[in-house]
Amino acid sequence: MSLLQQGLIVVDGDYELATDRCKDPSIDSKTDYSPGVMLAFQAMVGTVWWVIVMVNYSKNNLELKIDNVSTVPLVWAFMMLTDPTYGWTAASVLANFLVYGIVSVPELIAWIAYLFGEN
Repeated sequence: MSLLQQGLIVVDGDYELATDRCKDPSIDSKTDYSPGVMLAFQAMVGTVWWVIVMVNYSKNNLELKIDNVSTVPLVWAFMMLTDPTYGWTAASVLANFLVYGIVSVPELIAWIAYLFGEN
């Protein structure tokens, strides 16, 4: 039987029995806040992205214009949704806005409620 099968760990020539991580967790789950922090970071990034998508446009060739007036992407998407040339682009901007709004904003609100101890 090999050392690995016996549950031994060899470190610098010393033999140690492997510890069962389920019996002896190194991090107490009652005081481990790292999963909550990771979820909060992801929710914050998603919400910031949602706001950026509403108002930011990186000009490629043309500006977003309606009746020769520059506008923000969200307004442009609503106005150009039925346009035969830009309709699918407008639909993708609206879908991005709606999906991030439906997922990230409530997620951030739920994390804030968790932070203050609400159930």
